Amino acid sequence: MEEDRGWLEAQCLELHEHLARLDSGRLAGVLSQARLDVLSFAAGGAGIARRVLLIEQASRDLVETFPLQDPTTLDDARTVRASSVRAVEQMNQVLALVCDWLEHPPADPRGTERAVRSVLHAFNNVLVGINCYAELLVGELQEGDPCHAALVTISQEGAAISRLVRERVALQHYLNELFQAAPSQAHRLERQTLLLLLGTLGLRVALAPEFQGQFDAAQIAQALDALPPAERQILVEALRRIESSPD
Repeated sequence: MEEDRGWLEAQCLELHEHLARLDSGRLAGVLSQARLDVLSFAAGGAGIARRVLLIEQASRDLVETFPLQDPTTLDDARTVRASSVRAVEQMNQVLALVCDWLEHPPADPRGTERAVRSVLHAFNNVLVGINCYAELLVGELQEGDPCHAALVTISQEGAAISRLVRERVALQHYLNELFQAAPSQAHRLERQTLLLLLGTLGLRVALAPEFQGQFDAAQIAQALDALPPAERQILVEALRRIESSPD
């Protein structure tokens, strides 16, 4: 399999740098002014990017191990590898847009939102390739096969990404309603969107109308402890908005 290793290493390094920008404390000050859609993209994008990097490393191990003899199995493994490389490139594009959006809010946020969603749509197609072919390979190889552990990692992280994608799509439906809502409906929709955002970050609460934004301290602490810095900062900001909003 031919790939430009120097280009790929640069792509991985750049993706790590985007994550470092999101993880840095300097973004904490801008989150309070950020639109809900960019908070959603930042939370979901960071979680997806971290897992894409794990998939890229596992697919590299798969390629370098490569004791595969069956031509079909070999082709499937190459598809997983090529898809993981493409996924790194696409998440680079997403996080570059999100970081710039947070640090320098655009005059036309809807234009930036469309650009992010366009890349994420293309990423979804790549994710299908990763998940489907990795699942096929896991079923074909025995646990003692040198490739099996790498494929299990790819399958597990791919499944986690699929969950994040589904949750982000659900969030997008609420965001679309929120930005088109009449003033009388905006508060309710914003609250529900924030609650969904908390759920994507591990703090799951009901969307019941009677919920008043009262969270169990132990539940919050557990969710915060499980999160990387960027996602932790976004969770704190979402909590702040819910707790400071009028009932």
